Amino acid sequence: MTRQQAVKRLFVYWIVIAAIPVVLISVQSISGKYGEDAFAAWSWLLMQISPVLSLLLAAVFGSPSAAWKRAEVDSFKWKCAKGASFAQGIALVVILLVEPILSIDSYMVFDRTGVGLALLQGIVVAAAGAVVFDGR
Repeated sequence: MTRQQAVKRLFVYWIVIAAIPVVLISVQSISGKYGEDAFAAWSWLLMQISPVLSLLLAAVFGSPSAAWKRAEVDSFKWKCAKGASFAQGIALVVILLVEPILSIDSYMVFDRTGVGLALLQGIVVAAAGAVVFDGR
């Protein structure tokens, strides 16, 4: 697979990964789960998905050299980026599905998961960046 194909696939993966929690929080917000303050849930989610989506969006619409586009993607970097992305997507969905059955306030769940997810997000952005910037 070429670098250009890898970046486009990773971008599509992230559109799907992001869509699932967006739908979950939309349904929860519309149903009134967060009362008048759904901002905390949306803020938590956007902090989790915006960095990698922004990086990939810039990469998809950027203009790398023809040689970069045609070069083969490093298989290890591709697998790391895909695996880390999958892990973050699963973590987000699991937190949103488990959160309603926990005995603590939604806002506490978001607060307590933020640090761990930030660490995971750093790994995802670094792995995606390794695919995007390899050879540029």
